[in-house]
Amino acid sequence: SASVTVTVQNTPVVVTPHYLDFDGVDDFGLAIDTDGLSFGTGTADTPLTMEMSLRPDAMGSRGQLLGKWGETANQEYRLFTLSNTIRLDLRDESAGATVSAFTAVNLAGLTGGWHHLAVTYDGRGGASAADGITFYIDGAAVPAARIGHAAYVAMENLAAPLQVGREGPGWRQYDGGLDDLRLWSVVRTPAQLLAAQTTELTGTESGLRGYWRFNEGTGTTVAGDGPADQPLTLSNTPLWGAGGPLAPDVTAPAITNVIVSNLTATGVIVAFQTSEAATAWVRYTTTGACPCVDVPS
Repeated sequence: SASVTVTVQNTPVVVTPHYLDFDGVDDFGLAIDTDGLSFGTGTADTPLTMEMSLRPDAMGSRGQLLGKWGETANQEYRLFTLSNTIRLDLRDESAGATVSAFTAVNLAGLTGGWHHLAVTYDGRGGASAADGITFYIDGAAVPAARIGHAAYVAMENLAAPLQVGREGPGWRQYDGGLDDLRLWSVVRTPAQLLAAQTTELTGTESGLRGYWRFNEGTGTTVAGDGPADQPLTLSNTPLWGAGGPLAPDVTAPAITNVIVSNLTATGVIVAFQTSEAATAWVRYTTTGACPCVDVPS
């Protein structure tokens, strides 16, 4: 019975995917410390998953992707490239002990292309903590080498900020593109990693600690898109790039090698190939005009 005024938004709001391109010299992003960015209490570790899309311009040099490590007295974890590998270090500051795992295959082939990287840690802690680390490239597990330490107990919840694109000032700068950075307090399964590696999250997923979509396209701040909304402050002008790995694919796949066989009065087999992974089907009509019948496969 009430009178209601409705305002119509006639121009749709379109979000263009973007990414950040780090120069490998001095630019970086920084998020202030919060409890949600730490994954240890000093006596026990919690599970951890790091995810991101990356396009490294150099895999041979040492460049930190992300970590809480830049302050000497407040080191917790760091994920970085080194000599065509990717490595994760976990630090027990009180014990002065570090455990590490790194990919045991040459990843030079990642240079110049977009790839999805995920690293999981099951939070087991202790001297064998490195055994709980697994690396995934484009959804596939990668063999890893591990370095344990008898004195390691767990990471601590320290005050270091989260740094993206470097370890410290002028030190271990990452050279390349980054997009859709995610931190979780759970071990993401291979199926979960595959299902979400090419789509953005809602930001409310269970276990999500930190999330940055990098869709601003301009400015010096990356909004926090996760539950804690920690922004990343950018320094020394990393470049914004339009598109990236999560940009919508608007080009239809090409269909080739169409082969018809086993033709009978009641059936036929139609086979074909597509130029990329796709959901495909055959549509047919017995009259030469639609409506047609869809036959999925």
